[in-house]
Amino acid sequence: MTIACRPAWTVLLVLLSLRMPAGAAPMDGGPFEAVRRGDRVRLILKSKSPVTGVVRAVEAERITLDLRWEEGGVEGTLSVDRDLVRSVQVMAAWDERELARRRESRMRRLQEAEEELSRAAAGREGSPPEADASRRGPDTKGPAASGGSPVATGKPASGALTPEEMEKGLALMKEFPPKEGWGTASDKTADWLKIKFPVIGAALTAAEQKFLDNYDLWLRTKQAVESGAPIAAPAPKPVGETATPATAPVEAPKAGPNPSPAPAAGSPPPPPPPGAPIR
Repeated sequence: MTIACRPAWTVLLVLLSLRMPAGAAPMDGGPFEAVRRGDRVRLILKSKSPVTGVVRAVEAERITLDLRWEEGGVEGTLSVDRDLVRSVQVMAAWDERELARRRESRMRRLQEAEEELSRAAAGREGSPPEADASRRGPDTKGPAASGGSPVATGKPASGALTPEEMEKGLALMKEFPPKEGWGTASDKTADWLKIKFPVIGAALTAAEQKFLDNYDLWLRTKQAVESGAPIAAPAPKPVGETATPATAPVEAPKAGPNPSPAPAAGSPPPPPPPGAPIR
């Protein structure tokens, strides 16, 4: 008796047909269906803002673009959720000449950024002694260190906070604590909040808007607290200035005729009103 055997290659073909090609995106009919890793794409967000970059990773619900090779691009990547994307356009690949030009442009941009940082560092090193003293903090050999009374000028040093600013800044730090990511987390930095709406079309919350509006004072207060910088004393009042006396409460007028004022001592009595009987 002969038993028909199923060829092994048939089973192998079935298994291979079930495998997804390497680098393919999930085929779920979404906006990323035809996108593959390495493609250069242009995303049109629901805010109608375009974003162009090279696909570094693509999933069913998110796409990550490499922005380093775009004109005026940034050194980083951008991940965009699927529900923020209106449409996706796969663009033509660069040829060798265009790729070399963009590589040169990126290297030049990085070189310019490095030179700018070097100039800024040189400027700090060549700053005047007054600026250096303000960065070093209070004088440890002055009258205050030897037990004398410090001189209160009423004006903060360069970058120092007044007591009023410090009070407001501490309240901001309590409302937006750094330990909860304010100022450091990727979705809570001032740079991200400034571009949040143009990039993803999401408006700022009331808390995010308040943090952005007061970011400068929040950051200065945070730096002052971390460095232990002194707080400037309030300006003294000018000599001869007195407090404004409190105004006495004014009584409401009573109904009826106004009473006549009492005569002064030694003065004759006032004449009687017209029509009054003479005694």
